[in-house]
Parts: sequence; C-alpha cells; structure tokens
Amino acid sequence: MAMEEDEKQWVLVADAKRSNRHELSELLKDRCIVALADNGEQSLTRAVVDPQPDLILLGLELEDMEGFVALDRLKRDHRTSSIPVLLVTEKENRKLLQRGLDQGVADFIARPFQPDLIRRRVANLLEVSRQRRMLEQLVQLDGLTGVCNRPRLDAVMGQEWERAVRGGTTLSLVLLDVDHFQAFNEQYGSAMGDRVLKAVARTLQKVLHRPADIAGRFGGGEFGLILPETDHLGARRIGQEVCRVIGELGIAHTASPIADHVTVSVGVATTVPRDGASASMLYQMARERLAEAKKAGRNRIAWTEE
Repeated sequence: MAMEEDEKQWVLVADAKRSNRHELSELLKDRCIVALADNGEQSLTRAVVDPQPDLILLGLELEDMEGFVALDRLKRDHRTSSIPVLLVTEKENRKLLQRGLDQGVADFIARPFQPDLIRRRVANLLEVSRQRRMLEQLVQLDGLTGVCNRPRLDAVMGQEWERAVRGGTTLSLVLLDVDHFQAFNEQYGSAMGDRVLKAVARTLQKVLHRPADIAGRFGGGEFGLILPETDHLGARRIGQEVCRVIGELGIAHTASPIADHVTVSVGVATTVPRDGASASMLYQMARERLAEAKKAGRNRIAWTEE
C-alpha cells in the first residue's frame, strides 16, 4: 500500500548512470520521496538543502568525481556526516566494500539489483535514520527553546573551524544577550522569562536563511549564531537585524533602565581560521565585542574583524 506523502522519508540517489537512477527511483517511489543527482557537486548540494535526505544511495562513479571522494566529503561535513550512505556498485567486490566500510558506508547493493533485498535494506536504514534524528533532537537541542544547546554549538564550531582552515574561508560568530534578563524574571516571573527566551529563539531561526547557519543557546539569556563563509559585513548585517527584530517584538520590560521593551546586546566577530589556532579565539573575540556593546549602553551591536 502506498504511503501518504507527508509520511514518506527522503532518499537521494546519486549515480552517473541514468539506468541506475531510473531503476532505483522506480523501486523506491512508493515508500520514499526520491531526489536524483548525476554528479558529485550536485549530490553534495542536495544533501544539505532542506529537506535533507534521510538516506543517500551513492554510486561509485559520478560525472565529476569518484564516488569515494564524494563519500569522504559527505562524512567530513557536520551537516551530512550522520546521514546513512548505501553504496551502489556494478558488481560485488570485497575490496571496494571494505574501502566503503572504512569510510563509513552503512551497507551496499550491487547490480543486478534485487528489488526485495534493496527495499529491505533501504527500509532498515531509513528506520535507523528516523531513530537517529529523534535522538539528535533530544541530545543536541536546548530543552526550553528548541535551538541547539551549548555542546552542539561547540561541536559545530569545531567542525566549521576545521572546514574553514581547509578552505581558507571566513567564519563569523554572533553572540547576543537579553538585556537585564534577571531583572525581567524578578519583575514578571520565570515563566514569562521562559516565554521571552522561546520568542528570541524563534526570531533567531527566522533571521537565518542558509542551512549551514546555526542558532543556539549558551545558557540564561545568551544565544549564539554560527555563520560559516560569512565576512564581517554579512555578520554585522545579521547582528543589526537581530537587534532590530527582537526589539520589534515589543515585549514589555518595565524593569529595564534602557527601554520599555525587551532588547538585546550583540557582539560580532569574524576571522579566517588558521591551522594551529582554535575556535576558542573566535568565542573570545565575540565575547569581548558583546562586553563592549553592554558597556556602551546595551541595546546595540559591537563588531570586529581580524
């Protein structure tokens, strides 16, 4: 029996051979939403766009790169590293299978395709993917606001730092703190304070428009935005937008000495990560800018670039 569209999980089939893409798509279309790619760059792009695939069927030959090269890039990128990969080979080959297992593939299928076997293996891996996503939500998200928690932010920052070192690209961090949040809690109660934090988190997620950008909560009224491949001008614009849109929420804060509504102070830092340095340097830069914004009167942004 065919599944409803909103019940289906996403599968990406990446293979240079049109016949493979067509045959696998036909086998899976009743239970999955299938996206197709015939080259490595296309498959890497489609693996990070929303909605992300729950499973990737990866051929060893792509039009612009070897399948193992694409596999290596998928496993090195924090956005795609946990997506199960099912290797598609033209024939059973123990050496190729071992290489794939060493690089993190979950399973493999070989031509000639056996429909029942493929459907079972895909179903098993999709169930693993579903359970993994549920666990990730429990482990990596802040229980109150639903954005990333501090351990997840630290992990993403470390991965993005390493990726920027390899690519020679910029990396920006935006830190923000709800102004006089303790006074708000004392005036309105912690339940209302929790509602403010949830509203701030929702607003931050709306401000971000790229899958690679991450919003998270460090604790208390402090939040952070990790912005890969974003220069100081782009990060500054986002910081300014954060200040503006949170102020425009119009949440009353009569205990604040700087405004009659909830505001935030923002610190922005940008650098080009270099081998031998660490992500803690960027954290420190952003915290110094945040302290500057507070010292200057709050409800404003301070920024820097390396």
